[in-house]
Amino acid sequence: MKKFLLSMALVAGMAGVNAQTVLFYDDFESYEDFLIDGIGEWIMIDEDLSGTYSGGGGSFPNQFDPKAFMVFNMFTAGVTNSDGSDGEERNFDPADQFDKYMGSWASVNSANNDWMISPPITLGAGGNVVEFLHKSLSSTYGYETFNVWIYVGTGIPTTGDFIPLDSNVTSNSWMSWLTYTKNLDAYAGQTVRIAIQCTSNDAYMLMIDNFKVTTEEMAGVSDLNQTISAVYPNPVVENFQVDFSTKFNVADVTLVLTDMTGKEVKSFAKSSSYNISDLPAGVYILKISDGKNTETKKIVKK
Repeated sequence: MKKFLLSMALVAGMAGVNAQTVLFYDDFESYEDFLIDGIGEWIMIDEDLSGTYSGGGGSFPNQFDPKAFMVFNMFTAGVTNSDGSDGEERNFDPADQFDKYMGSWASVNSANNDWMISPPITLGAGGNVVEFLHKSLSSTYGYETFNVWIYVGTGIPTTGDFIPLDSNVTSNSWMSWLTYTKNLDAYAGQTVRIAIQCTSNDAYMLMIDNFKVTTEEMAGVSDLNQTISAVYPNPVVENFQVDFSTKFNVADVTLVLTDMTGKEVKSFAKSSSYNISDLPAGVYILKISDGKNTETKKIVKK
């Protein structure tokens, strides 16, 4: 899933429990492998300006170039895991059944000072949380460390514009992914950017995936007018679901799926989920309409 940025993607919960609204989510799956810049609306800042190490074999674009983070795919990189029998532990495994995550490789000439900065996200009135997965590639050279920062505003910040949320976080696992969470209610109702700064010193690679910001209380009606629909999971193996924008009259919603030539391949009435297991792998366009409002979404079928 490339990402979605919205103000009302309700995730159903138990009765009596506040509904969780996903304001922003990115699992980095739809970005081109090994990109180091131009990654959607993310901002990458390489403050150390150093070339980077690599490891595990393989050959891939931007491998040793100066960079902050890269969209990493172990399966197309040709790298291998190791239990330490070859002199170092390595675990490139992704966090889920998909392929990609963000990786910050160790800088050659200095400690890492590498930033990945989110798009602007407008927080709700309460229950705001940022969450993401993180892991070290190895423990052989020490665990990875990072800081988390926040910027208030809609502009393009420099690293000096950020306020610290957490410092010197250690990603002390190389076999399993860990979850970082932080409450953001001190900035409720404001538009913010969240930054992850890799600060490791001669380690290996910090791995980041499934970045999400949620709220339990929307800030107001004006936020609802900015909503867009969310399609997930994306890429799709068999079934996908849609959280419809509040602009739609859901009783009248229809969905039409076309291939990249514009040929219709499937159509659906509103349902709890939509099955495309019979379609070949590829990229499709989903058109959502209620007769008055229309949205289009790109879907990747695996």
